[in-house]
Amino acid sequence: MNVKLQDVESLDGQKPEPIVKPKPAAAVVTPPPQNVPEIRTSQNTIDLRGKRVADAEYILDKAISEATGPVWIIHGYGTGKLRQGVHAFLQHHPRVKHYEPAEQADGGTGVTIAYIN
Repeated sequence: MNVKLQDVESLDGQKPEPIVKPKPAAAVVTPPPQNVPEIRTSQNTIDLRGKRVADAEYILDKAISEATGPVWIIHGYGTGKLRQGVHAFLQHHPRVKHYEPAEQADGGTGVTIAYIN
């Protein structure tokens, strides 16, 4: 049986108070993230020239954990060992989507750009 709330009363004759449902809060609309231009600055550029691979990995890990966009990694040309170590590290890092050599005007194969998730 269905009855209206106004028609219900307790044994001592008291009427129940109506239940007021709270109104849902207005939905907060967040604007879609805008594509931030990929610009090389001193904050997103790491110079590893002259470092050992183990030291470079520590510096890279710290920089990647703080990064919000692409990171330019200067490893130079030299023997290529530092570049190989950097690429091996980037390949297995969970925050790195992919990496690629920089444009020729931006350092070419002496600089690697890592794109961060």
